[in-house]
Amino acid sequence: MATYEPVDVGRRIFADAVNPELTIKDVTLREGEQAAEVNFSLQQKLMITDRLVDAGVTMIQGGYPGRSKVDREFIETLKKVDCPASIEAIVQIYTKDWREQIDIAVDSGADSINLMYPASDLRLDYVQKVSRDEALRQIAECIPYSVDKGIRTRFSPTDATRAHLPFLLQTYEVAVNAGATDVGCSDTAGCMTPEGVEYLVKTIIEKFDVTVHLHCHNDFGLALANCLAGVKAGATIIDASINGLGERAGNVDMAQAVTSLQHLYKVDLGVDMQKLTGLSQIVAELSGVAVPDNYPLTGANSFSHKLDAHVYGLEKNPEVYEFIAPEAVGNTNRIPLGKYTGPYVTKKKLKEIGLKANDAQIDAIIQQIHEQSIANKRSVTDEEFADIAHSVMKAAAAE
Repeated sequence: MATYEPVDVGRRIFADAVNPELTIKDVTLREGEQAAEVNFSLQQKLMITDRLVDAGVTMIQGGYPGRSKVDREFIETLKKVDCPASIEAIVQIYTKDWREQIDIAVDSGADSINLMYPASDLRLDYVQKVSRDEALRQIAECIPYSVDKGIRTRFSPTDATRAHLPFLLQTYEVAVNAGATDVGCSDTAGCMTPEGVEYLVKTIIEKFDVTVHLHCHNDFGLALANCLAGVKAGATIIDASINGLGERAGNVDMAQAVTSLQHLYKVDLGVDMQKLTGLSQIVAELSGVAVPDNYPLTGANSFSHKLDAHVYGLEKNPEVYEFIAPEAVGNTNRIPLGKYTGPYVTKKKLKEIGLKANDAQIDAIIQQIHEQSIANKRSVTDEEFADIAHSVMKAAAAE
């Protein structure tokens, strides 16, 4: 039996499994706006789009043009300025005005349409209040209406991961036979496991010759794991949003998906990773939803090092404590001063401000850093460190 380094196992498994046409689609400007308290203006949506395109994102979900005037103007504006990204519009075909919605989406200039209809019995029974047969008839009527308008059409059975599998496959069969070239696999309630996602995506691909879009929610913190499982199963397009914005606990985070695939599995999606932290910051500013300091990859402290031994190792070789460099995603290192600050970092900080201290003075400075950080429940700032150092040095000189 061959023995592999554990870190290489994932790459070997992915080597022949990844769809060569794998693409990431941004859903910040649709799903992201379904997050609590997030409501972008037209100008904000255009600003974010410019940054997405600049980062190399080639597919963007533009929202509900048949439901939102801003979404319609957004898509129309993008097409007028020849936005290089492909823009997808969404239509809810369980509503009475689904024809009008499709017409508006087509007229907006969208490159493709995603037709959504619930597939789980929970949704059919309690929300739509229709039978499975009625749902199938609606799907069979709506898909051709869109296809006949010459627009690329995707069918997305929402709550797919909780749908009765034979019925779910029936919905796909009806949609594909009616002309849909793409289908969605949506973990709408964020309740699926990676094993379940892999099984479901494989099942869809085995039965239908279509492009499979994967949409994962993060209710259990499994969105990224589920996304990677879907990629391993052969999904063609994966949805992601900046900062993981989305309904409830959100969706797959763009930076985490792109960077995990690139650095852990050697799958290049063509996104400029150095733009990711900047994207995260602008979306946080415009959405009003702050990024936690310890947020993976793009958070302010995601590359911070406090322990003396860690800082020492980092300066000898960054790879000792960082699998990837912060610059790879447009971020930077940070060395906070606090309870675990020791002599190595203290000497380094003293040198930065042109001071040299003996061992006793260094111990006194460290003691004050520890006490102040605990009292204030935060790190000691550079200005506070300078004050502490000068105070200790002055007291020593007076003795």
